[in-house]
Parts: sequence; C-alpha cells; structure tokens
Amino acid sequence: MSDTSQGEGWWQASDGKWYAPQSAETAPASPPPPDPTGSQPQGEGVQRRETATAALVCGIVGLCLSWIPLVGFVGLVLGVIAVALGFAKRKTHKVAVSIILGTLAIVVSTVVWFVFWAAVEDVVDEVDACLSAIAYDQEQLLETGTDPDTAAEACGNSGGLFGSDASSYGDDPELDALWDACEAGDDVACDDLYWESPLGSEYESFAQENGGGSGGLFGSDPSEFRSDCASGDVFACVDLFLAASDADDEQLALDGLRDECAGDDMFACDLLYLYSPIGSDDEEFGATCGGRTDGSTANSCERE
Repeated sequence: MSDTSQGEGWWQASDGKWYAPQSAETAPASPPPPDPTGSQPQGEGVQRRETATAALVCGIVGLCLSWIPLVGFVGLVLGVIAVALGFAKRKTHKVAVSIILGTLAIVVSTVVWFVFWAAVEDVVDEVDACLSAIAYDQEQLLETGTDPDTAAEACGNSGGLFGSDASSYGDDPELDALWDACEAGDDVACDDLYWESPLGSEYESFAQENGGGSGGLFGSDPSEFRSDCASGDVFACVDLFLAASDADDEQLALDGLRDECAGDDMFACDLLYLYSPIGSDDEEFGATCGGRTDGSTANSCERE
C-alpha cells in the first residue's frame, strides 16, 4: 500500500491508497455509493407497511363488531388501536383509511352501547312495575279477599315477557284448545287456561267466567275442603275460601272461621279479619277478636 503508484499492476482503491497486484484480494471493499433518493433501508419500509396493514385490519374488524351489543366493546378497543397506529406512522392512503374506520368503530360502538343499556333499563323498569303490581294484588287478595288486578295493566306493557302476546281466541292454538275444552265443561282445562293466559286477555276473562282459577289461588275443587272447614279446621276454611267458585263457598269458609273465632281461636279471628269483605260484619268480628277488644288491635288477636 502506498500513497502513489509504484509501477505496473498497482491499483488505486476507493480509499485513495495504491495497492500492489498481490494485495487485490485482501483490499477493503469499496463502500456502496450513497442512494441519491434518500430512501430508508428496506427493513424499515417493510415494518411500516406491516404496521399500516395492522391498523387497517383493526379498523375493519372494529367497525364490523361495533354494531353488536356487548361484543361492540371489542370493536371499541380495536378502533382505538387502529387510530393510535394510524397517527403513529407516516401518512399514506392505507393509514388514512384505518384512522377513518377506527374513528367510526369508536363512535358506533359507543352509540350502540348507550342505546342497548337504555333499552335494558326500560325492560328492568317494566319488569319491576309488573312484579310490584303482582305483589300488591296478592297482598290485597289476602287482606280484603278481592283481587284489584292492577297487574293486568302493569304487566300488559312488558312485551310478552310474562306470556305470549295472544289476546283473543284465534291468536294462540294451544290456548284455543284449552278454551274449547273449558267450554266443553273440562274444569281442569279452565284452570290451565286461566293460569297460562296473558294478563288482561280475553283468554283470561273467559277462563274466569267459566270457573278457571276457581276465583282463588289453587284451582282446587271446593268440595275437598267443605267438611273439614265445618269440622273446625281453620286451614281448610282458608283453602275453601281460596278455591271457592261462588259466593256461597266463600261465605261458608268465613262462617267456619267465625265459629272458630267465637270459640277462642285467636288465629281464626285474624284470618277472618283478613279474608272478610271490607266493612262487613265478619271483618268487624275478626278485628275485635270475636267481640273481645275494641278493634284497635285488628289482625293482632293471636298476640293479645
């Protein structure tokens, strides 16, 4: 190696030095000329393209999932990722599309989320109102012996949550079959029709008119309880009252409770007070514990 040529066969390398012929194989390789375009190395370009593709995929998948309640949360996350990747990289058409799709996924999933939960809250409110009405009807039935049937209106707006949307004969084949059997004199079919009919429907009214539900809770044959009630079984009297299909059985049950109340059964006095019509002599008799109190401790005879 020399700063000047030393004779034939010597050659000059890119570093400006002269090398002897036998040193050609060991001479340092000339560095590649600089790229006049100033482009980035190939590896970094591939990485950028892969990131842009990932952002685009996240945006597309996020937008597709954003329309689905609950699953839309995943779409929201993918939308955020798409936007973040898009803004972090050099702007290209692919990156711009991924940002737009990611933004749409975020907006749509947020709107769907709020709409979905608003609908859920409405359903919960309707169910709560219906259950409260049912509880009130049961309480009034026990206290007064009459059913105000407030649940018919409260539950009628529940979109079929408490039964089908069938309202009148011809709307539901199964209920129609029970209707026909009830009309033919099948008491069991009348009971089944009463309990399976939507609240406030024509099916329910027809079943009640034909003894469905027996005007009470159990739908049993009142004759099963008459003799036991007359023998002083207060629980049989309650069963008779609940299963009564007419006013005669109801009064027979109240008479049985009154007899036991007069015979020092304070529990029977409380039951008589609860099941008697408001303002009736039976109610007053039960409230005063069979004439033993002034009535100020109504429904508390057993504790006196």
